[in-house]
Amino acid sequence: GVRIERIVASEGGGFRATGAVVARGPRTARLPFEVQAERVVLAAGAVHSAAILDASGFARERPALARNVSLQPQMSVAASMPEAVVAWRGIPQSAFCSEFDDHTAERGLGGFRFEAISGGLSQVAAGLRGFGHAHKETMLNAREGALALLLVPDAPSGTMRFTRGERGFRAQIDYRMTDEWVTRLRRGLRATAEALFAAGARSVRFGSEIFEPLGGTRDLDRALAFPIRTGVTHFVSAHVQGSC
Repeated sequence: GVRIERIVASEGGGFRATGAVVARGPRTARLPFEVQAERVVLAAGAVHSAAILDASGFARERPALARNVSLQPQMSVAASMPEAVVAWRGIPQSAFCSEFDDHTAERGLGGFRFEAISGGLSQVAAGLRGFGHAHKETMLNAREGALALLLVPDAPSGTMRFTRGERGFRAQIDYRMTDEWVTRLRRGLRATAEALFAAGARSVRFGSEIFEPLGGTRDLDRALAFPIRTGVTHFVSAHVQGSC
């Protein structure tokens, strides 16, 4: 229930970490506090570790701080199967396909990989397309749904800027996918759909509200024209790296 806001070197050696105890609901500061320590381990994730270092004045000595950000864009692929899968039972991430890894690319950042995923019903609901009645229809058939996650390695390229308000740091990430990453992503969507159809899927859909589901192997090449643009394409980023 505390929030660290700055880390400064103490005159007599060691460090002082300053921050505040926060209110549980609104996360606003209630009581200031200070911790003195010989060593400080900063482990606030790639986003907030960089925010704390920036607020503490470390950017002057470290010009790469909050730069070289990698988001590893990921997209869920949902399949409608002919019988119940009940994907949220058992081990949800027990299989992956590494056939399309490309270790010959610079720093191994090539190719793509897809893996089986699932989660609780609330997580599944948030990741499936559709609004209103369309989404309700999807959820009524959730037992027959199978999910995969497509992962596309990217290169360190993004930057971050921070503002601080009464609820702590807020980050703005500037990140653009290159044409080569987009090409790999579309190839990955096609390969993931092909694997799901081989497993018996009746239809396969990607993270978009405007792209109609694939109805079978005859539709696979449609994946190569999947629209990737702000506002119509749903991505996930679980492995933010590089900012420090």
